[in-house]
This record gives sequence, C-alpha cells and structure tokens, in this order.
Amino acid sequence: MAKVMDLLSRQDVKSIGIWGMGGVGKTTLVKNINNKLTNSSPNSPSFSIVMDITVSNKTRETELELKKVQKLIADRLRLTLTEESMETRASKLHARLMMMKTFLLILDDVWDLIDLDLVGIPSPELHKGGKIILTTRFSNICLQMTEVTLKIEVLNEEEAWRLFCTSAGKVAISREVEPFARAITKECAGLPLAIVVVGRP
Repeated sequence: MAKVMDLLSRQDVKSIGIWGMGGVGKTTLVKNINNKLTNSSPNSPSFSIVMDITVSNKTRETELELKKVQKLIADRLRLTLTEESMETRASKLHARLMMMKTFLLILDDVWDLIDLDLVGIPSPELHKGGKIILTTRFSNICLQMTEVTLKIEVLNEEEAWRLFCTSAGKVAISREVEPFARAITKECAGLPLAIVVVGRP
C-alpha cells in the first residue's frame, strides 16, 4: 500500500494500474486505500472525493455497460443522470468532475479496456487534480490505460503461513494441527483470499 500511496502523492503520476491473478489481494488493497484516504489520514494525499467503483467482469465496452459505470460514478457524486444519450451523460459527469479541485477514481476489477472519454472522465491534460487507479487480472489493460503499472505477487511460504495463523488463531500452531494446517496453506498457492477463507475457524 505504501508504494501506491507514494505514487498518489506524486504530481507527475496521474494513473496507476494494479494487476495480478484473482484472489491475490487487489481489491483488498484498493479498499484499504479508499478507507485511508476517506478517513483523511495524516501524511496521506488529499482528494476532494474518492470514488471506489467495482466495474466487474461483466463489463465490456458496450453502451449499456458504460452507462452502468457512468451511473456508479454519478451516484458517488450525488449527480442524477436521467438522460439516455451516452454523450449527454458523459458531458454532465465531465462538467461535475471538472468542478472538483481533486478527485481519485478507483476502477476495481476491470476486464476490458474502457474509453474514459466516453464515460466522461476528464483527461489528465484537462484536469491536473484528477487521478485514476484501476485493478485488473490483465497486464495489457494496465499498459494501455495507465502510466504506472504494479504487479501484486502471491505470498511466499512464510507470509502465507503467518496470514493463515492470523486467520485461524492459536489452534493452527498446536502440535496436532500444525502439519495439516501447513499443508493446507501450501495448497492455497500464496493467494491471500484462499488462505483467509480456509483459515477461518
């Protein structure tokens, strides 16, 4: 998280792509960033608004799907979009975002390229205070949509074991259970989501 927060603090970085396999912790990372920024932690970058939008794997760049993304963003801005035309909706979103001194748009779980102009997101050239983070399973989406790309790796064996113990509690380190618990942890292949789920009492 520190790396992303550092990038958000830099004036020259306007868009960050975070990618990695499913269950590796991308969503958890951006939720934590959203919470930290929303609660205005000291020494954190400051934004007029942080919009955390789950795009989901159903979104392809069709008009219907882009309208859903527009609505999610509009809801966070407390903006009503009654127009049917994509262009009119985009224009309203664009105008509202241009009124913000700063904003951070988090697009979580992106499965296909999204034309941000069509949605109504101002380009970094037009809005110096706007920033975007997106998460995806695909490196090519990050490379085409963002300036800086970060890959989230799976946990190593020791990190995975510590996470399992945190999730399962003291029972994991009892002499009878530990060998089985370690074997189960290994089967999770370093994926935090899987480790937390199987480690729950």
